[in-house]
Amino acid sequence: MAAEKRNNGLSCVQILPRVQNYGWGKKGSASMVAKMAVNPNEVDESKRYAEMWMGTHEKAPCLLVAGAGEGGNNYDMVNKLNKDHETKKVSKDGTASRSPQAEPVSLLDFIRRDPVYWLGANPTPAVAENDLPYLFKVLSFNQASSIQVHPDRTLAKKLHAEQPSVYDANHKPEIGIPISEEFECLCGFRPRKEILGFIESIPELLTVMKSNGYKNCNHDVDTCSGADDRAKEKTSTVESLYKILMTADPDLVNEEVEKLVASVLVLEEDHNSSQGKTKIPEELQPVVKNLAEFYPGDVGIFSVFFLNYVKITNNAVGKNFVFCAANVPHTYLSGDVIECMSLSDNVVRAGLTPKFKDVPLLLSMCDFRDDILPELIKPAEKVAENLYLYSPPEEIRDFKVFEVTGNARQTLPQASIVLILSDVCCLQIDGSAPFVAKKNTIWFVKAGADIVYSVPEDVEGGSTAKHDIRCFVATS
Repeated sequence: MAAEKRNNGLSCVQILPRVQNYGWGKKGSASMVAKMAVNPNEVDESKRYAEMWMGTHEKAPCLLVAGAGEGGNNYDMVNKLNKDHETKKVSKDGTASRSPQAEPVSLLDFIRRDPVYWLGANPTPAVAENDLPYLFKVLSFNQASSIQVHPDRTLAKKLHAEQPSVYDANHKPEIGIPISEEFECLCGFRPRKEILGFIESIPELLTVMKSNGYKNCNHDVDTCSGADDRAKEKTSTVESLYKILMTADPDLVNEEVEKLVASVLVLEEDHNSSQGKTKIPEELQPVVKNLAEFYPGDVGIFSVFFLNYVKITNNAVGKNFVFCAANVPHTYLSGDVIECMSLSDNVVRAGLTPKFKDVPLLLSMCDFRDDILPELIKPAEKVAENLYLYSPPEEIRDFKVFEVTGNARQTLPQASIVLILSDVCCLQIDGSAPFVAKKNTIWFVKAGADIVYSVPEDVEGGSTAKHDIRCFVATS
């Protein structure tokens, strides 16, 4: 039977996201994740809604929404497909009987029933056959996540072979697109001279460093014979300094963190106070205080003086985003963010977390270059009217994200996931009848589809003249 007939000509289906409840997430209805993924009547105000996953990852695979294909009425086709996959249930007498209603369908199972139709004849290679190569997320931060790095492919395969229950075999580069008014993160190492300046001017940090073998190494690397030698010298210095910090005595770190917070409080009370000898930049003072509130005594608090502090506002010119390359240390501090990554959940942590920390592994894999911030914080590319592209470097083919901000049209060679953030958006796919996709709905779209985004002429309740379009599209 031809694919078109098997799939009834369907080009997209609505999917249900999955929620992850981590300790750093915002609580209850304050969380963007809860607003997007949970029925308002079912939000638990005591629970932290940290991440919303959209994709096929085995840890939290999406399901299809009953009754929600194009136009909201094509799920009958999905139910027909289910007839061949009905779940056998055991009756009281121990015999198998067929369920009168089919079980919910996972997105991955649905794709694998006709992979060529949904993924195309030449899909982007994924970890597993007939799968999506990316994972799409929304994250909502009440407090900082862990200081972490993600392995490259070579290391991921090695870690997976050694600890298959902890690590998968894929790399995990990722991009983060802020959608809150403000978004803060630490990402990549500061310039070497900045780090040394903080060490020498912040008594609490200097005490920790000296206790573990630090000696002033502010020598002039420009005396090296060439640019490569200077870069290696700077990288080696940063590596040495961070290792001294991260392997310092925890009890001493705890004491000095308390003193550091006390210094911040003095500075907040009187910006001109001569009592506060600590030279902590004003922008970092609330960061230190907030980190100490949630992670008291944690060595990761001193990382604010080693890693670049970045604040992105929602209306920033150029729509800046964060690219977290393999082995680059980072942590998101606050805000809401759209995230897309290769299909992996590999994380190596070293601070700001109650979870397992593997400091030796993180230190062995870190990218200690101190001049890569321009590679990590980048503007989106405007590729057409009302269409922006957020993309990792071209050698990473697993994923990219488009943002649609008004009437637009695009053809996507690979399968995609569309997240609607505006109140409504009219979608027309492959010339089929247009339908209204409501706010916070998520749609899986077949490879090669032509998608038209527009403001509906009218919706229930009146005119949509004042409605803007905003949606994000993950693809590869």
